Amino acid sequence: MMERRDFLKAALATGLLYGTGSLPSVSRIAQAGFAPVNRRILVNVMLAGGPDFRHLFPPAYNANSASFGYKYWEARARSHDISSSSASAWQTRWTNDYFPVSGGGTTFGILRNCGWLKRMYDQGNVAIIANAIGSHSRDHDHSISILEQGNRTYVANATEGSGWGGRLAKAAGGNAVALTRTPRRFCYGPHPTNPKLFDNASMISAADTRNVGLYKTDPDYNQTHTRARLVRSLSNYYRAKRAEVPRSSTFGRIVEHERRLRQFEQPINNRLATLPIPSGIADLYSGGVLNSGSFGTQIRNLYDALACNDVLNMRTASLEYNGWDSHKGQRNMIEPKLSDMFGDGKAFDTLYQN
Repeated sequence: MMERRDFLKAALATGLLYGTGSLPSVSRIAQAGFAPVNRRILVNVMLAGGPDFRHLFPPAYNANSASFGYKYWEARARSHDISSSSASAWQTRWTNDYFPVSGGGTTFGILRNCGWLKRMYDQGNVAIIANAIGSHSRDHDHSISILEQGNRTYVANATEGSGWGGRLAKAAGGNAVALTRTPRRFCYGPHPTNPKLFDNASMISAADTRNVGLYKTDPDYNQTHTRARLVRSLSNYYRAKRAEVPRSSTFGRIVEHERRLRQFEQPINNRLATLPIPSGIADLYSGGVLNSGSFGTQIRNLYDALACNDVLNMRTASLEYNGWDSHKGQRNMIEPKLSDMFGDGKAFDTLYQN
């Protein structure tokens, strides 16, 4: 049986029912097709578990046993699944599996199964920043909280505040769009008076951009079915309550929220109705192209959000790819995930092409 909370929960919306604030303002833009992206949008991808990016960007092998290029490969051979005592194996791994590149007077490698990333680097579109922010704990959850909040002073189990993506979107005069199943703290906006709290009035949760808005009756569906009757009943219930309940009351906020959700979904649905999902992007989550169909769905969500960036007023967006707690099994565990993100014909390459 459909309950009232189920009637509301499938919407593309903020957490107003459980917090403060109001839905982001939207424009009823009639334009069809992909909206031009006329300003910078920051997209953050959380790789939970802590991947070692020295595996993606290792130093060049060097036969000099006193060099860093020798000592790295000697120390990290096991994570590359090669002999820890064979310099020839280290050199072969470097030669066969990495693109040699140079930057800032240093030669290093980019994993060959990350061809799109290599091309972007060659075009000057990639910056590699090491140790931009650090954690003083090996506790993964604590470290993730520090990272997503951009707060190195965060103490574990303390009251958590806003995320740096939510703060950035707020400062830029737009919204943070969470494209994950559950919004990450990265998207949480700043509280107007208390830095230890958060306010999600400018956060939009879009876990499934092709199924947004509230439940509604389908003219091709059996209209005598319980679901159809409940949809009509609840729709009429909220419509009637708008005339009875003061907007300033707690219940008035809920009723107003329902009305604004219906208003909010329309321009998005109208836009996406003119944009069939490109086959390459659909294959990311339904064609077995990626090891993670969930990440493929998020790429589809990002494609749609970019297409609707003017409607959403999107300034930051949030993705996630979990399962990076590899310890020393990196070659078998994280390389397929790195390929999913940065490989030819994979997630970001396919998004970029479309």
